[in-house]
This record gives sequence, structure tokens and C-alpha cells, in this order.
Amino acid sequence: MVASVRGDAREDRTLLDHQPVLYRYALSLTRAKAQADDLVQETFSRALQARQKGNEIRNPRAYLMRMLHNLHIDGVRGRKLDGEPEEEEAVAGGQEMQLTVQEVLAALESLPKSQRDLLWQVAVDGASYAEAANALGVPEGTVTSRLSRARSALKLRLGWDGGRVVS
Repeated sequence: MVASVRGDAREDRTLLDHQPVLYRYALSLTRAKAQADDLVQETFSRALQARQKGNEIRNPRAYLMRMLHNLHIDGVRGRKLDGEPEEEEAVAGGQEMQLTVQEVLAALESLPKSQRDLLWQVAVDGASYAEAANALGVPEGTVTSRLSRARSALKLRLGWDGGRVVS
């Protein structure tokens, strides 16, 4: 029983390790800190409830990201059904952002694994160049040049010009 409780607590902590990435995604969807906080909290609440019911979560990050996205969509639909007025700019921006996210993810998947992993590590997970270099066992300058090539390849695949920047 004790080993099971420890295992559950460790798995729950593993879920919580994804909080920074979930918060950034929630903030990009809602464009409001309070709503992003609420969305992340509800995501974790539901994920922990699912774990308590015995549901196995094989890929925690994907599971949490999908749940957060679905909760956001449900919230938008609920506000529309309740007749709450929406800010037109936020909705249009959210729709544009969603399209852009889908485009970027598809383009990212088409990159070679080494470029994709490095871009994800720095641009999404927020790792510094030094942290990425340390993780890869290469000099920081190598990370800089690889990132430059990865960003250029991503921009080319997306057909982006200088007007739309990928950070």
C-alpha cells in the first residue's frame, strides 16, 4: 500500500512538472493571466481526478495539453451558449493563433529530429542556450548555429517572410 501511495505521488508530481508549458499555452489561448491560471488549475484538477480513478496516463504532456485545449474550447462554447459578450479581437486572435499553432506544429514535425528537439527545448520549454548545450554535450556556439538553421528551415516550410517572426 505504501509503495502504491509513493508511486501515485511521484506520478502526480510528474504531471505537475508540465505546469510551465501548460501555463504558456493557456496564456496564448486566453490572452489573460487570470483565465490562464484558471484553465491550468482545472486541467490539473481533472487530470488528478482521472489518476485517482485509476486511469493510466502514458504521455503526461500530450494528455495535459489536449485536456487544456479541450477545456478552453468547452469554455468558449459555454460562453457563447450563455450569451456572454465576447471580445471580437480576442476571438479572432484566438482563431488565428490556433491556425498558426497547427501550422507550426505540422512544420515542426517535418524537421529532422535533432532540429525539432532543439527548437522545442529552447523555444517552447524555455531552456537557455547554455542548458541546451549542456544537455546535448556540445559548445554553446554549436547550439546557436543549429538553432539558426532550424529556425530558417521552419520559416521556409511555413512560407514566412520577415514580417512574421519565429522566436
